[in-house]
Amino acid sequence: MDSCKTKSTLKHHRKNYFVVVDKEMINDTRLSWKAKGLMLYLLGQSDGWQFYESEITTHSKDGRDSTSNGLNELEEYGYLRRTPIRNEKGQFIGKRWDIYETPITNQ
Repeated sequence: MDSCKTKSTLKHHRKNYFVVVDKEMINDTRLSWKAKGLMLYLLGQSDGWQFYESEITTHSKDGRDSTSNGLNELEEYGYLRRTPIRNEKGQFIGKRWDIYETPITNQ
């Protein structure tokens, strides 16, 4: 199943509701400006926001590949964890996206 066609749910792991950003992410030189912008966009969404991965691309002039690369960067450095969700039959039905203000290391 195409991951862009399955619904995802966002779960924040942050200190408060406002888009207050830990400077660690801002100063993380491993991240591109694209990844930092995507992180801000994701932090700005409500907890439990349901969306399609392809929908994120429609909120910016960046294309699908650019958006995908930025998300992969966030995942590589521990700011994003995308976990498959399966139904009771074991079928893939979506993903849970966990967003972390500071990177996690036990991915």
